[in-house]
Amino acid sequence: MVAVPRWRDQLTGTKAAYVRDLEARDFVAEGESTWVGPVTVPSDGSGEKQRKFKLVLPGDFPFSWPLVYLARPPTVYDWHLQPPDGQLCLWRREDTPGRPWETVDGLFARIRLWHEHALNGWPDDQGDLDLDRFFPRDSQYTLITYGDLSGLVGRRLSRQGDRRGWIRLVPRRPGKQQHQRWGYAADLGVLEQPVWDWATTLAAMREQDRAEVQALARAGRPGLLLLRYERSGPAGPREAAAVLSVSPRPGAIPELRSTLVAQDTPAARSLRAGPDASRLARARIAVIGCGAVGSFLADLLARSGAAVLVLIDPERLMPGNCVRHLAGPQYVPQFKVEAVKSILAARELPAAVVPHPVRLDPDLAFQLFTECDLIVDATADGGATGLLEHLAQVTGKVFVKAALHRDGAILRVDRFGPGTAVERLAPIPSLSNDGPALREAGCGDPVSPAPPGAVLAAASAACRMAADTLQSARRRRLPDSIVEVLVPQPDPPYQSAGVLS
Repeated sequence: MVAVPRWRDQLTGTKAAYVRDLEARDFVAEGESTWVGPVTVPSDGSGEKQRKFKLVLPGDFPFSWPLVYLARPPTVYDWHLQPPDGQLCLWRREDTPGRPWETVDGLFARIRLWHEHALNGWPDDQGDLDLDRFFPRDSQYTLITYGDLSGLVGRRLSRQGDRRGWIRLVPRRPGKQQHQRWGYAADLGVLEQPVWDWATTLAAMREQDRAEVQALARAGRPGLLLLRYERSGPAGPREAAAVLSVSPRPGAIPELRSTLVAQDTPAARSLRAGPDASRLARARIAVIGCGAVGSFLADLLARSGAAVLVLIDPERLMPGNCVRHLAGPQYVPQFKVEAVKSILAARELPAAVVPHPVRLDPDLAFQLFTECDLIVDATADGGATGLLEHLAQVTGKVFVKAALHRDGAILRVDRFGPGTAVERLAPIPSLSNDGPALREAGCGDPVSPAPPGAVLAAASAACRMAADTLQSARRRRLPDSIVEVLVPQPDPPYQSAGVLS
């Protein structure tokens, strides 16, 4: 017999104590993990009443809260009471510090608070866009996406699928033969309460949508029903959509199941790009040097919303580059700038990428200063930095430099040009190296042993500095020089890990 680990014994003890407390409060076991019993909750008229609930302790209790159901399933549901069994929505994952359900008193207090909020009309309702949770899940669909809802509502839809299981719903072209599986987009307007079955879904539709959906369902073929809806919250109404599979059943109403769904529009794709996305969306940025730091910097800038990226680097990708470069072995021996462009294009990001597999010279540098909103130097080349410093003074433009020092133990990002701080941190001195420099055949310069983690840290710092630099000087929040010690060093002021400026 395999011994149960001690931590499992501790969890079992926690659950056993919980169960004893439930039974002391007149809860009765109905199966291995289910108990039914009373909880005193607020009632109409400022009174209280006892109400029966069914509690199910999940397998990972106490790390997840008990599932709580009304002992008798209701006939009407609301946004905080889910079908089919009348489950109470008690917590959200992001709002559960300290596991307040770990004691029976904590769980009962939450059940009472749920009833108090229900009596008051849910005054603090966040308006979660979760209509899909009110229908059983259809596992045959991997993912369904839709575009701009204004171009879909009230129209029949076609499916565009691929072998990955991604189905896109698009307007059906006039005259195109209807697929065996139909599609339609209906508008439910602002929902004060959810819909959860065929009758409530039809009742919430506009009349013309209802007639169309009923006609499609009567034909006896399965389909996909896209439902546009709005929910009110503290910031006003918000729009979303759910997609339901509609399965006909002879002599019975159709069965509705929810699918995994997401909106696929430029705005939806940039939703997680961060607060600098709108500023970057107007920017043309040149990244000089598409080696390790520069390649990941280009990727971060594109993900953050940059409109145009101009990439400068004359080198081709070698097998040894790939361990800390954005591009993998499949891109060897492309030019590094072409490889980065291919990767960003495959991500379907909004950034337009302009690659230049050439070495930086004065004419090209001057052109970049006149045509770009910002230049970032990621070359680790003193000559390139000197040229850019000179042209920054000539053109009155600011540029950013990012570099790793001491084999990746220290990163540094500087803002150069008119209006930046005259007195920067002192240059980072090199340390004597007892061992021979790393060399690679076909590479004239020593190979830096900076690890991939340091590369990513430098690219991230450079991306933040770039976004900050695109603001007017009075709105910038970062200093003109940032030095971060990633690995403590023997000499001051680099003895401790952390940011020095």
